Amino acid sequence: MKPVWLFTIIVLCSVPLAAKQEVLIDREFTWTNNSGRIGHNYTGTLDWRNGEMFRKVVVTDKPTDFETALQVCVWSGGETCSPCICFQNTGLYYGRHTTDQWWKKGGQDLTGWTTHGTRAWPLKSSCCGAKWLSTCGGSWCMGSSAAQHLPITLHVIEIYVPDGETFDCPEDWVAAPWEECQDQVRTRRISDNKLTLRNLVAAPADNGHVRLSAPGATHISLYTTQGQLVVSADCNSEGTAVVETRLFPAAMLIVRAATGEGLKSARLVIQE
Repeated sequence: MKPVWLFTIIVLCSVPLAAKQEVLIDREFTWTNNSGRIGHNYTGTLDWRNGEMFRKVVVTDKPTDFETALQVCVWSGGETCSPCICFQNTGLYYGRHTTDQWWKKGGQDLTGWTTHGTRAWPLKSSCCGAKWLSTCGGSWCMGSSAAQHLPITLHVIEIYVPDGETFDCPEDWVAAPWEECQDQVRTRRISDNKLTLRNLVAAPADNGHVRLSAPGATHISLYTTQGQLVVSADCNSEGTAVVETRLFPAAMLIVRAATGEGLKSARLVIQE
């Protein structure tokens, strides 16, 4: 039976992040043979040194099952690196930590820092191993054998929560392993089930396609509820994109639309 697209979309993520927490990074990275690390400096609050950070990583392209780790390092009158998120395959991964858990060269005190410093994201060989997953000739790189395990592409989101505040989980973090996050998701689902997201519309198109419209959107992406990217497409000038329904492995998907007001998200239900 041909799938039926329910035009009353169950809202998951129309609720914005709490004002006191801050998205430090929301970006896709691709590491090639000699990149080793990719720079991305923060411009927001310096208080990330004192609160807690929550990280979501979606690995979308990885050629082998070689164990790899993602880390962030900072240089600002010293050197410090965060705990790692380790993975062998594509998929969804989460992590949380405070700067008390960071490795600090010489045991330096981060609270004395007055700038964000130079920040970079290295890929490490093995689970937070000593070598970067890079073909560079330096002693800190894995060397030529790294080539077979690259390129690797992933999307990372990191959210900072100040001391004393509770993490307000985004609704597309439904697979996060933290109990307080799951409690918030369950509560929000109950309150949101009676709402519709008026600026995001799904409609059937010809030849087994579906037309997704979000006025003002420039790009629409669809994810499984576990965070795996299924398909993405650029929108036309009216905020509309057409994608193939046969690409969808699940009966329920997360839709994310990039707009001038930020990311808009909702859950799209498919019924057989």
